[in-house]
Amino acid sequence: VKSTARARARRCQRLAAPIPADASKTRKPPVKDGEAQGKASGGAPPKRPKPVFHPRDQVGVIPQLGFFDPLNQAPDGKLQKWRSMREGEIKHGRVAMLATVGLIVQHFIHRPDVQEIPLYYGRSSPFGIGALGIFYGPEGFLQLIGLAFFFVVMEFFVWTPDDFKEPGDYGNPLSIPLYTPEMRYNEITNGRAAMISAVVIIFTEFGTGKDAVQQLGF
Repeated sequence: VKSTARARARRCQRLAAPIPADASKTRKPPVKDGEAQGKASGGAPPKRPKPVFHPRDQVGVIPQLGFFDPLNQAPDGKLQKWRSMREGEIKHGRVAMLATVGLIVQHFIHRPDVQEIPLYYGRSSPFGIGALGIFYGPEGFLQLIGLAFFFVVMEFFVWTPDDFKEPGDYGNPLSIPLYTPEMRYNEITNGRAAMISAVVIIFTEFGTGKDAVQQLGF
């Protein structure tokens, strides 16, 4: 009798025991190597390193010269510094392109009452840089001051850099595709050539007294 009672008690205990859950539901997701290392070390899982910015990979590197930066003005990893210098390069290039064209055009379009003006070094043509040494009275002075004021306002309040745009992007009212890699490369390289041309034209005029067109032998 006692053995029968014990057997019944064991059977009741087995029936009252909870049913084990499905193994697929209690299975934990696999742990990655990085997470396992982080948990083993007691800290957070290691983060992936951020990609380093390389100026040599940007638009404007001339294939024949490669990445030309002998003074290390655009080091790796300095994105903001590179953007600031690229902004300045594009602005100076655009100004130099306009200046080079202006130095040529004013040889043909100018006031008829100008005369040669002596400068501190040599002589300059009144149809070139020498035009800056001619005083046209109050109206000319007001025109010069007004033009300078206009460009100061545009430079500091309108043509300002934006980190969410390409360097040199100050609007595109004509909807010209200016920011394709080819167009950006052409603008940068032409601006560099124009900066060199403007400097050569100005210093040659100081030394010879000839404007941009006269320097070509015309």
